[in-house]
Amino acid sequence: MYVIGFGPLDETCQRRLYDATAATALELTLEQGSRAMRLVADRSHAPCALVAQRHANVLLAASMIRTNPELRGTALIAFVERPTDSAFLAAFDAGADDAVLRHDGSGLERRLRRLGSFEQGDRRHSPQPMARRALVAARDGLQRRGMGLTLRQAGFDVTFAATPDDLSEVSRSLPPALFVSTPSFPPRGGQAALQTVREATRRPDLPGLILSLDGSTPALAAATAPGHHRSLAFLAEQLLRASGPGGPGRRSERVLHRVICSFRRPGMYEPNYACSHDISREGIYIQTLDAPPAGTTIWLETRTHEGTPLHLRGKVTRSAQSHPRGALPKGFGLELDRKTGPSNDLRRFAAAYERLARSRRSGLQ
Repeated sequence: MYVIGFGPLDETCQRRLYDATAATALELTLEQGSRAMRLVADRSHAPCALVAQRHANVLLAASMIRTNPELRGTALIAFVERPTDSAFLAAFDAGADDAVLRHDGSGLERRLRRLGSFEQGDRRHSPQPMARRALVAARDGLQRRGMGLTLRQAGFDVTFAATPDDLSEVSRSLPPALFVSTPSFPPRGGQAALQTVREATRRPDLPGLILSLDGSTPALAAATAPGHHRSLAFLAEQLLRASGPGGPGRRSERVLHRVICSFRRPGMYEPNYACSHDISREGIYIQTLDAPPAGTTIWLETRTHEGTPLHLRGKVTRSAQSHPRGALPKGFGLELDRKTGPSNDLRRFAAAYERLARSRRSGLQ
């Protein structure tokens, strides 16, 4: 595995990057702009990690990675200035797989060490069984490509529509199990396009996702380009599971919930910062490249979506560097400990989850 410092990087970030790659015996190259991405493409046979500091560079790298199937396994780490929601969520929304404080050399080293220990097979995803079909409607070719690659990685057989005529024809000839559209699909927008597909397939309950670039579509804001590509796969999976035979098939549904959090493993003094991805009644999934091993008990500090602080205790139930269906980011699942965890915080967490779940159900089409 090799590492590219996607510059420009300030002196502190360069020093942390040099120290971390030296400690992990990984090859380091510093490049800027398109030259860095050409280097990644030219060496697509080898596992790679990109480390960037500027927001524009994270966006550029993420856009190229998400729309090139040869680069889908490339890890993208962003340096951030402060442990705040705005800093961390901006990095994840731009498309980063993880964010590290610019002075946290040990955190960067742990992430690179874990990435370097994984096989190349994590980089190129083997084809998944295409048991389900998704129809993607978007006029913009780059948007169609990115959405299609994301859904294929999650195990969907994807068809496309670029015009209203395509929409009707494809819906009748290859009826989808899921419809995904941009909000401005012609002539009358994504919601009208969803109704067209439902009529063409004679399925008034056909699940649909209308992508929102600003989060204005309640409960259907599945993807803000390019960072929420995983949210698209996650919500698509949740919709199909809920609409299929037997319903959700879980003790409780999972709901997207993205806030900064910190966790400590036994014997760990400094907190490790990460971002929550989704929650259920039983626990939380945390997005990070520095996931603790399954079975580890940790303390987690986070907040509800209204901003109420929570101090929770739980056990890591799974720790994944890649999800077999591509519907989850790299990270770990935490099952809350209801026997030894703070009871007041557990009640606040349960109440916040119920509010989020109700909001999601009320907005789904």
